[in-house]
Parts: sequence; structure tokens; C-alpha cells
Amino acid sequence: MNTIDERLDSVAGQHLVTNDDFRAGQQALSNRIDAAQAYAKQASDAVQQFAQTTASVGELQALKADLETLSGTVQELRKPPAQPAAAVKKAPAPKPVSVPKPKPKPEPAPEPPPFHIVGVEYRGGERFLSIAPPGSTRLSQIYLIRPGDVVAGTAWRLRTLDDRTAGFDAAGVSKTISLQP
Repeated sequence: MNTIDERLDSVAGQHLVTNDDFRAGQQALSNRIDAAQAYAKQASDAVQQFAQTTASVGELQALKADLETLSGTVQELRKPPAQPAAAVKKAPAPKPVSVPKPKPKPEPAPEPPPFHIVGVEYRGGERFLSIAPPGSTRLSQIYLIRPGDVVAGTAWRLRTLDDRTAGFDAAGVSKTISLQP
């Protein structure tokens, strides 16, 4: 005990660490904390940017489908109308009474699906179709469906799925949607 008391008495009046050493250690620790906080902020920003980019991929695919539809419509409008055959000059004949023919009704445009296709995913060796509601911007809004699953009530049932197409039964009508890479 006496030896310990002597040691304590010799240390009691002295600092084990100088003030300069203490401040230098404190500064080094503060620098490490600042660097760790900056790294965490950078990682958080990267995750947010990734989430926004992923959400916009679905929007881009929807825009691409709309653009392809519009492009097809423009090409149809650019086609020249059918030219009548050259008229052969004949003696004027009495004009027959023409009965106006009713114009055939144009086929209604196919109903677009009530969702946007994000892509095809494989999980456990099984193929799933990733879909999202129109205008969705969050990853939590993406749903995975497989053949036999119903989307939007009973209107759209996934019938077949491969790497390039998805076949649906929509209100009794068979529809095939091309999956863009």
C-alpha cells in the first residue's frame, strides 16, 4: 500500500498529458468525425439520386411507348392518298344516281394497359414482370407479377411472359405487349 501511495503522491501534482497533446488529440478526433459525417451525407445523396434515376426509367419506357405510337400515326398520315387511274376520255354519259356508301367505322384504338412495364426480373429461377402505375415515381410502387396473376382488378391477367413479350387477357381480348430492352 505504501508503494502505491508513493506513486499516487508523485503523480498527483502532474498532468499525465500536456494541454497541447490533449488539444491535438481533440482536433484529430473532431476531423475524423467531420469526415465520417461528410461520407454519410455523400452516401445518402447517392442513394437518393439512384432512387430518382430508377423511378425515371419506368417513365422513360412509358414515354418511349408513347413516342412509338405517335411515330406510327405520323407515318400513316404521311402516306400519299391513293391516286385515281387516268381517266379515259369517252362521250359524256348520263350521270348515274350515286347512293352514298356509309364510311366504314374505324376500329377503336386498342386500350392501353392501366400500368407501365418496368422490365422482367428473375427471382429464384422464376420470371416476373415488373409493373408500376402510370406516373409512379417511387420504387415502393413497383409490383412483380407472374403468369396467372391479375392486374387492375380482373381486367388484365398475365397469360405468358418471355424475355421479349408479355401476353395478357384483357376483358376477354388477347393482347401482346412488346418489352423493350
